[in-house]
Amino acid sequence: MKPPLSPPRLSLTQRFITSLVPRSLAEDMERHSRAWKIRCCTCGAERSIWDVGGIRYKAYSKGKYTLIRCVSCGCLRRAEVYDSRRPGTR
Repeated sequence: MKPPLSPPRLSLTQRFITSLVPRSLAEDMERHSRAWKIRCCTCGAERSIWDVGGIRYKAYSKGKYTLIRCVSCGCLRRAEVYDSRRPGTR
């Protein structure tokens, strides 16, 4: 018999912010953050902002880039941040 899966761990930022707001707002923040993606410009590996420990709620940007340690490449790389719900973005 397999042990039950433990719930995913939240980053310090996620724990702090979601502890200050009502549960419904915290769930909305998570839903919005999961729609925002970060994609490595070198290898194309992609993850949600929530999965990398961030929160992006009711945000807008066009052509945003940042530096990340890519889980696929293993190196510090430039990455594109975009909203997967918006037409015309990746």
